[in-house]
Amino acid sequence: MSRLGVILAVGGFAATVWYFFGPLGSAGFGYPGTDAYVAYERANRLASVPLLIHLAGWILLIRDRGFRSVVAIGALGSLMMLAGNLGEFWIFSQDSYASATRNLSWFTFLLGALLAIVGLIALAVRRLTRLTAHYTPVA
Repeated sequence: MSRLGVILAVGGFAATVWYFFGPLGSAGFGYPGTDAYVAYERANRLASVPLLIHLAGWILLIRDRGFRSVVAIGALGSLMMLAGNLGEFWIFSQDSYASATRNLSWFTFLLGALLAIVGLIALAVRRLTRLTAHYTPVA
C-alpha cells in the first residue's frame, strides 16, 4: 500500500473538512450578484485544491489489488465531491440557489462526501485487519 496515497487521501479529506469549517465559514455568504457572493464564490473555488489532493491520494491507492474495491468507493466519493464543487461554483455559479443545476451539484457534493467517509472507514478497517492478521495471540 502506498504510504503517500494514504497520506494524501486522509490528509486531503482532513484539509477539506478543515477548510469548510475554517476559512470558508469566515468568508460569509451572499446571493449571486452581490459583493458578498464574490468572496463566497472565491472561497468555494479554492476548496478545489484540498479536494484534488484527496482525489490524488485515492488514485495512488488504486494500484494495490487488495484494496481496489475500497479505494473505488473512496475515489468515486472524492470525484463526486470535486464534480459537485466545480458544478456549483465554476459552471452554474450565476444561477440562483433555487435552480435545479445548483441543487444537483450540491447533492452530488454531499453524496460524494458520504461515499468518501465510507471509503476512509473501510480503508481503515481493511488496513487494520491486514495488520492484525500477522499477529497470533499468545496463550
